[in-house]
Amino acid sequence: MSEDKDNHKAYLEFKGRLDDIKEKNERTLGKQILLISGGAFTISLTILKDIYPTPLQWSRWLLILSWIFFGLAAFIQLFSMHFSSLAVEIQQKNLEDYYKKNEESAREKPNKYNIWVRRFNAFIHWIIVLGFICVIIFASANFIQEKEEPMKKKEPVKIEKNTQKAGEKKGVTMPKIPVKQENTKPKEPPKKDSQ
Repeated sequence: MSEDKDNHKAYLEFKGRLDDIKEKNERTLGKQILLISGGAFTISLTILKDIYPTPLQWSRWLLILSWIFFGLAAFIQLFSMHFSSLAVEIQQKNLEDYYKKNEESAREKPNKYNIWVRRFNAFIHWIIVLGFICVIIFASANFIQEKEEPMKKKEPVKIEKNTQKAGEKKGVTMPKIPVKQENTKPKEPPKKDSQ
């Protein structure tokens, strides 16, 4: 009997250490996801502002989609952290019911928040990957486009105001041909040959 108690005690100690490691890993993972999402969002803005200020029209949608993915990942992570704390509260109540009230069913009670936390954690990694894929495709497409036009500098299109006065004709005005000026010197009569 003493051996069973020792085994059970060793089991609980080891399980407690594993639970501590898991909790620390999950906390670190949550912080990392928020950091990665924010950093990736910042990098994508830098790419747009400094490297490719005039991106290909279709690639802009990829960048917007990546921002949506990174924002969604941060938002889901915040929900996951909140639901995780709610799941811990329910498990603490179940633990008290099991040990203090001797309710055997408390051990097997489902924890809906724990289920949601698992779903969020499984889903969030794929969202971040999709965000990075969008940024990579955006940068690659614009890099390739820029290499195809090496000497052409991309400058923002300037819209000029209409400075034409009323009554002026549009287009290029050709200069008028100048009028021939008469020679003011009197003409010399033709010379007669002396014979």
